[in-house]
Amino acid sequence: MTVQRIMKMAHVASKRLGIDILFLTRSGGWLMLGKFAQSLAVIATATLFARFLAPETYGIYKYLLTLGEITLLATLSGAGVALMRDLSRGREAAAREVLRLWRLSFLGQAAVALAFAGWYWAHSNTLFALGVLIAAAGQGAIMWLSRPFYILIVKERFDLLTYGSATVPLAQALAVASVLLLSHEEPSPLFLLAAYLTAGAAAAGAFLFVVSRRLDLFPKPNPDKPHPSWRELFPSLTSLSLSQTLGSVMPRVEAFLSFQLLGPAALAAYSFATAIPRQFSFFSKSLEQMQLARSGAHTLEAKFAAFPRKWWLAFAGSCAIVGAYWVAAPFIFSLLFPQYISVLPLSQWFALAYAFVIPSSAAYTLLVQGGKERCLPYLWGLILAVFVVSASILAPQLGISGVLIASVLGYATYALAGVVSLLFILRHTKATPRQG
Repeated sequence: MTVQRIMKMAHVASKRLGIDILFLTRSGGWLMLGKFAQSLAVIATATLFARFLAPETYGIYKYLLTLGEITLLATLSGAGVALMRDLSRGREAAAREVLRLWRLSFLGQAAVALAFAGWYWAHSNTLFALGVLIAAAGQGAIMWLSRPFYILIVKERFDLLTYGSATVPLAQALAVASVLLLSHEEPSPLFLLAAYLTAGAAAAGAFLFVVSRRLDLFPKPNPDKPHPSWRELFPSLTSLSLSQTLGSVMPRVEAFLSFQLLGPAALAAYSFATAIPRQFSFFSKSLEQMQLARSGAHTLEAKFAAFPRKWWLAFAGSCAIVGAYWVAAPFIFSLLFPQYISVLPLSQWFALAYAFVIPSSAAYTLLVQGGKERCLPYLWGLILAVFVVSASILAPQLGISGVLIASVLGYATYALAGVVSLLFILRHTKATPRQG
């Protein structure tokens, strides 16, 4: 009787709040666990780097890793979102075509990596030339081998997704620990980079092999539905990819500008100041993945109507997370990053930006679901412009503090632009779901 009463109360609360509480509890718990384990692995890796590497060495390693991430921007990075959207609406043929286009787009990444390597080789910088090739190859392999993650989200197999999302960073943390603890002297940034990325690719490949033997992962086209040509999918896919590229480029530009303007030691300090606050996004990413998993479960009108209530709930949760970090940050830094205790105040202020970033990320997901992804590149272009202009002005005068202030301004623009754009579209147009 008590269980029935609890279930009934959950259904009533779900209807009033516009949130499927049972789905959130069942699936969200798995997702949160996976993201939490992933964040712990990232923080553990950062702790090892802080204790065993000089700031200049870590700054060079981080810069090479960033160059590899920049080459990934040449791929169709929006393919994962497009894949989830098409599969959730039963468009298996479209999803299969998206996978094919995504695979071909890695040729673009190879071209960008070769261009970077050629430029550094021409300037007699062999370390950076080899580093960008290693970083591009390793990160490209990890991205392609991780494509089942998107399909598991749609299948709502969040238990398997939890294991997979935690396996890759844990393997990378173990590889870094092995190299640092077994080396008699400080290892080369190239050797660290190769160990870190090889471990990640091996873990992603092993997970793909195991899961593909248990589940029919890759979508088979339905013969009763038309097979779309790449020309039909390309406009939406390129808009999504441009949006994803601009959305993910900001941390890379932050690292790139920090290195170019202030040097490797400053990049190391910046990386440790932002390491823990960046992990707060696991909360919003989990919510986005659940939202995309059920793209067809509710009408967009119902989702839009529930957005203000969800925003305030997420805002309250993010304020609690940021407030707890603000109080605990001195203890965390003294325990994990004692060498970088000087950037503690900057880390606390940077964390405040996430109080608005976490709840506002749902606005961008709703714009994608409402077929309004073509406006996203303009929003991300604005956000990136705010950061680049601010950093170019503030960094030469304030050093690493200037870069962090510019980052906070950029993320504040992200939060404001997403919510205002969604409200504007709701006011002037009636968003309807795309037909499969």
